[in-house]
This record gives sequence, C-alpha cells and structure tokens, in this order.
Amino acid sequence: MKDDASQNIPLNCEEIQELLFEYMSRELGDGRSDLVREHLRKCKDCQSALSEMEFTIDFLRETSKITVPPSRLSDKHHARLVRALTHPVLDWVYVHHMIVSLIIALLVLGITFGVLRKTKIWREINMDGAIQVFLGSPPELETEEEPPGEEPVE
Repeated sequence: MKDDASQNIPLNCEEIQELLFEYMSRELGDGRSDLVREHLRKCKDCQSALSEMEFTIDFLRETSKITVPPSRLSDKHHARLVRALTHPVLDWVYVHHMIVSLIIALLVLGITFGVLRKTKIWREINMDGAIQVFLGSPPELETEEEPPGEEPVE
C-alpha cells in the first residue's frame, strides 16, 4: 500500500472518514495517521464524524459490561410461572394471601354468629333499652307447658 503522506497527496473528507476507525484503533501507519490528524484539525465535518464514532465505541464498551441474566429460570421462578399460567386464581390467592385470610376469617365469624342465632342457642332480649345475651332460653320465656294430648289432673 502506498503511503499518501509521503507523496503529500491530500485526502478528501470521504476518504478520511473511511480511515477514522483505523485511526482511532491506531492501525494506520505514522504517515497516514499524521495526514488524518492534520485533516481533522481543519475539517469540522470530519471532527463531528470522529466524535460520533468515539461516542458509539464508548457506548459499546459500556454495554459490554452489562451482565446478561441466566437463560434458565430458577426452579422457584419456573414453578411460580407454571402456577400462574395454569391456575391464575390460585396464583392471585397466593399473591394476596393476607386479603384472602381476612375475608375467610370474617366469613367464618359471620356464619358462626348466624348459626348461633338461628338455633336459638344465643338469644338477645331487649329489656329497658339494654341488650342482654343469654345462652339457652331466657328466664321469662321458660314456661312449663304440658305435653299435648294430656289433660291436667285435678
């Protein structure tokens, strides 16, 4: 290859921009390197092309430092994805377990209270504006009734 600097042949911008990468990586000989350097001192277009190239190379260096996550998921994450895809309701319950627990506890309390009131094990009696709670029959409701079909003996 001929050394253009030794022949003092000036290069145009297109030829200089083709040599910029080799210039940056220091692969040009001393003569061509001096020629490119002289052209860069005078030409703003080639300076901007050089700065763009430097920015791109710096960006590529930075991105090469980024670690790539493993291509295989851990067993825990794999199981979670399988559960989420096959049973979306169960996955929602797993994620919102506190809300589900609270709802279940309130339902159990409500059902228990309702059953106790229906079976008359727990009755409320309003006396003088106060609510009294009795287990079993309240005293004033307990009356001795005779079995049906029998007449009282006198």
